[in-house]
Amino acid sequence: MTRIALFSIGFLLMLAGPLMQGLSGSENPNAYIFAPVMLAGIIPLLAGQALSPSPRLMAQAILICGALCMGAWYLGTLFAPMTLPPAAPVGTAILGALLVVAGNFLLRRDA
Repeated sequence: MTRIALFSIGFLLMLAGPLMQGLSGSENPNAYIFAPVMLAGIIPLLAGQALSPSPRLMAQAILICGALCMGAWYLGTLFAPMTLPPAAPVGTAILGALLVVAGNFLLRRDA
């Protein structure tokens, strides 16, 4: 149960990063920063599912994460700009990735 909660909170934080980027009034979505951070959090989860790392799967994952980042950034641009520290959006996304990875460490390993 804790693993699911960490994954949910972490994924929401990873999406909050691009949303905060849009809320700050930035015209650059920085999807090239946020998509790899999201993948860094999700790849260990995929590895735990015994999926083989095929290039096609990774390309699809990058496109999906990039689209999610662009969508969250666009939603943030719809609101009035806020004053945010420059490192807050990326820091939030990295914190989310760390929470997802921490949840992956809670798996019981059969020894």
